[in-house]
Amino acid sequence: FPPLAMVWLQERRLRELRRCAASAAITAAAVMVPVLWIAGSATLETVRYHAARPVQIESTWGVLLGFIHVAQPAWVAVEKTFGSSNVTAGPSSMIASISTIMTGVGLIATYLVTWRRLRNSSEECRRRLAFEGLVAALVVVIVCGKVCSPQYLVWILPIGLVLSLTRARCTALVLFLLALALTQLIYPISYGALESLRLWALCLVLARNALLLAWAILMLRSRPEAAAEK
Repeated sequence: FPPLAMVWLQERRLRELRRCAASAAITAAAVMVPVLWIAGSATLETVRYHAARPVQIESTWGVLLGFIHVAQPAWVAVEKTFGSSNVTAGPSSMIASISTIMTGVGLIATYLVTWRRLRNSSEECRRRLAFEGLVAALVVVIVCGKVCSPQYLVWILPIGLVLSLTRARCTALVLFLLALALTQLIYPISYGALESLRLWALCLVLARNALLLAWAILMLRSRPEAAAEK
């Protein structure tokens, strides 16, 4: 929502902004009101569940803890909890808190860059720039969050391919496809080695996350009119 709202704000299209905000609120209410009616205060268990969830093994922070395990095996362990394989013990609680902070910082930075790009672009380019800001924000959540799973890439797969194909150079498409290929290699092919915190498997996850981040940065650093010139 934020990147699209930026377009309407910069174009002074407040009517569209109000309509979108209202439809989002109505949709959320249609989903949540029955849940709150049936579950009541137990709905807060969802918040407590995710707050207590440890660092997942495919996250960037899980890789960092895995590297600590390589140096000090007694400090870190892998446990199957919360429906996933997680890295626990040692500094995992502190790392989980850092991941939340870094996700927030990354989102703010992404939105600031997107606002500046929209302000310095022509009207015909703004929609594409807003979608680039949208996928970059999702990448921040995937790369900086304490939980990362293969299905997360489904969030950005369709629009990510379209945006990569609109770039004047093929670098974006290559980075995106490599990240997808590494994801398939990580799960399910190498997942057993990853759960054993093998160094090479940890490096695969780190490479995948680095490729995703590089792809998002490339999107945000490209000239607004690059696709139009193509």
